[in-house]
Amino acid sequence: TFIMEDARNIGFAVNIVLIIKAFERIGEHAQNLAEYVLYQVAGTDVRHQAEHQIS
Repeated sequence: TFIMEDARNIGFAVNIVLIIKAFERIGEHAQNLAEYVLYQVAGTDVRHQAEHQIS
């Protein structure tokens, strides 16, 4: 409805979506880095495990 109210909002909405995707990507990189550090320090490979399996 935000975009339907005024077509000039389309550019703003697209920018918000791109920002959200960038934050998601940053979070994924941070998770990858944390998994790598955990592997280097503790020798535990948690890359392909469900959250409830990691202790």
